[in-house]
Amino acid sequence: RIQRVTIPLFLNFYISRLKPARIIIGYPDLYWLDLCSTVAIKRKVPFIPYLHDTVEEGTYSGPAKELAKKVQERIFSKAYNIAVMSKGMKTLYEKKYNINSIAWEHIYPEAPVSFQGQKENRAHWSGDVYEINYKSVIRLNNALAKLGMRFSISNGKTREQLQGFGISGDHIDKVFFPKRSDYLIQLSTSKILLLGLNYADECTVHEDELASIFSTKTPEYLGSDSLIVYHGPKHYFLAEFLLENDCGIVIDTRDESELLAQLQHINEHYSDYEYKIKNAVKSLSIFNADLVAQKLINTLDV
Repeated sequence: RIQRVTIPLFLNFYISRLKPARIIIGYPDLYWLDLCSTVAIKRKVPFIPYLHDTVEEGTYSGPAKELAKKVQERIFSKAYNIAVMSKGMKTLYEKKYNINSIAWEHIYPEAPVSFQGQKENRAHWSGDVYEINYKSVIRLNNALAKLGMRFSISNGKTREQLQGFGISGDHIDKVFFPKRSDYLIQLSTSKILLLGLNYADECTVHEDELASIFSTKTPEYLGSDSLIVYHGPKHYFLAEFLLENDCGIVIDTRDESELLAQLQHINEHYSDYEYKIKNAVKSLSIFNADLVAQKLINTLDV
């Protein structure tokens, strides 16, 4: 409630003082997007929402869905341009709303890792486990346990919280790396790096939101010199990216026996997939900082 007063005051002061030619409004904070777009329209400053998630689809099962619908209608009709996090969101908005947006991809400014040596018999998951992916992680965890592979997980959840989702076992290692360099080594020594998204009918997340997600850990994976394995629907953008660039393996099945069989085959024939690791490094060019910066500059057109 306080921010509903302070944010417009601050933004009005900022506009009066600096007279910006354009305003970029970051999202996924719906209230920030609501307040800032309202002020920008009143002050007649062209604004560009930068959407990291879908607006209406991303909130459709929550208490803010009516506000999200109103804010989305406002920005679609009043924004100078719409920027989105990925080509998946751009495609969704074109097909569903006839909105022409521009993709400002998540940049990856670091040099790719070149790993020499024996990979650990370990799969790794980076990032949170929650409503968009926890079912996928459960199935992956069950398969890894049967394979006898270690499963390292780096995120903010405790072992007890993961157990609350049904993710447990002696093969799990909860890991944390205060140094970025140590984290990148962890990725490069892993045999498999895991991505996963839930099927729409097994969670409360809208299918259009799931289908347009591009996990921000993906560029880190691409530059790690390890093999990426994704578990989830193959028509989602994240899976389509891996298939289009031939830089990872997509396993689209909820049958845990089939999932186990495919992971076992990957583990036993790892060298057959090394070309996908090389392709992953090539695909990093999409996330080049200079390239994305130039797209931003072109969008601002000032």
